[in-house]
Amino acid sequence: MAGFYRDMAILALAIVAGVIWSLYSLVTRRGHRLREKQQREVLAAQQAKQAPIPGMTEYAASQGWTGPATDPGAETKGMGDYVQEMMGNLSGNPRSVRSDTDIRVSGPLWGNLHSGSSNGRKLMVGNVWMGFGSEDCAGSVCVLHLNEMLPPLFVNLRRRQPYIRFGMKEMSFESEAFNRRFSVLALNREYAMDVITERTMEILMEREDWVFYLEFDRIVCLAMSSLESPQDYAARVDAVTRFAALIPHFVEQDRAAQMPTLPDGTVIDLTDPSSREKVEAAFAKMSPQQQQELMAQARTQGARFIAGMFGKDLPPEVLERLSRPPQDS
Repeated sequence: MAGFYRDMAILALAIVAGVIWSLYSLVTRRGHRLREKQQREVLAAQQAKQAPIPGMTEYAASQGWTGPATDPGAETKGMGDYVQEMMGNLSGNPRSVRSDTDIRVSGPLWGNLHSGSSNGRKLMVGNVWMGFGSEDCAGSVCVLHLNEMLPPLFVNLRRRQPYIRFGMKEMSFESEAFNRRFSVLALNREYAMDVITERTMEILMEREDWVFYLEFDRIVCLAMSSLESPQDYAARVDAVTRFAALIPHFVEQDRAAQMPTLPDGTVIDLTDPSSREKVEAAFAKMSPQQQQELMAQARTQGARFIAGMFGKDLPPEVLERLSRPPQDS
């Protein structure tokens, strides 16, 4: 009789274990199917965002642009951090708020990026998305190269947190309407006043959802709305190109750093990995005198640029001394 009860107990345990295993397998399979469904939905949403915009293929071809692409490539090094940080700030989800919460951040996701040129300046323009918790935020970015390096300058929406404030000075302008909508941060007031002219303010006042950043050798424009048509692309590139064209020539002469040029005429782009590789290869082939001349050129431009950031001019004797090859110093 004892053996009978023992066998019944073992059988009961086996049945219970089987039921538990079946329930676990059911829940696991259901969870797996749910995750697969969520992944498919996320992928479908991404593909829908990155789907080609009607008419853009023809418009891009007419402008000599390439694309559409979903990877900004080398441009990420020049504006990636700025775009990510400002997408949070402009959407009302700045890092200072997120640090005290468990808000999940996703992205950036890029789409319909086109590259080409405008008025002889290299550009990239397209859309970007980021997620902050359950909020899906759409934006658009336009990057226009200036072909020289200018000191940093930020045009921010006053109601939103800026990208950076440490060490920067906020500038006020004669237009009260402009001051209410935007705040301009720079290291030097004279430089900011030269760049943000009355006509530049007119361009900036065309929208209420964009910010600008003069980041050394380029202008980065970020807006909190996506580009949906060829007309949107044309308008954005036109606005940023007009902004660049309004930077006075004397600002470029007084404050800009001309990038060093290789003997074959190639201008060095320090933000482009392929350019740096080309410089390294070309430098190795130079004669000692050519190497010294290139280093003197870079040294002079670097010192002049840093002084210009703070509104200073280097004395002629200092420029002359910096431009000498090392053996002549």
